[in-house]
Amino acid sequence: MSKKLGWFGGVITLVYLAILGLLVWGRLPQLFDMELNAVGDFLAGAFGPLAILWLVLGFFQQGIELRQNSEVLYLQAKELQNSVTQQADLASTAKAQFDLDKAALEHQIQKLKDEESLRRRMLDPRLDVSGKCAVIALPKEGKSFPKYVINVRNRGNDCSELHLALSIGQEQKYGDLSRNNEWKAIFDQPVEPHEWPIYADLSYLTTDHEKWSISYIVHINGDGLIFTEYSRSS
Repeated sequence: MSKKLGWFGGVITLVYLAILGLLVWGRLPQLFDMELNAVGDFLAGAFGPLAILWLVLGFFQQGIELRQNSEVLYLQAKELQNSVTQQADLASTAKAQFDLDKAALEHQIQKLKDEESLRRRMLDPRLDVSGKCAVIALPKEGKSFPKYVINVRNRGNDCSELHLALSIGQEQKYGDLSRNNEWKAIFDQPVEPHEWPIYADLSYLTTDHEKWSISYIVHINGDGLIFTEYSRSS
């Protein structure tokens, strides 16, 4: 479009100069005899239309350039918007992949935890603790004293180095306790009625040499002892 305007302006200028030359060709001697201010007025009047023509053409040319620049800016903005959209899509895809990887990792971790828990259940013993109170009478001396029999039965894997300690200050140890076997610990220190409940701590080693400790609160009910677990740690 700018080239067309240039060609149009050039053609109009040549035509105008040609017409102007024809008009003043026979009057050139008079032009040399005119005063300077008159020559200036003549030239201003003669070339004023050309100046206005090129001013108008320049205005149109500037409008064309502004429109072209606006189109370029619009295309750049659209390209930038497309780039932002692509980046957002890439970020969304990356986040989705991250979520999938995170879920897979969490699933793998949970699977390992479950396997470890199963392995521990297979390796760990299952100890059932119960007891009873028996009164031993001494007829000749006219006395009697209580005896507490505590049974520790293993329904799980083997364990060793058992240690049972009561809060009344007595304790006993035992070596190896295999599956489906029982350890019978006897304590003969009397416990006054106001001292109940008492506490018991049972510790042992698993087959993979990990030490565990279980704490119980012990109540007496008639001649039976009730063990309630409240803590377990390794």
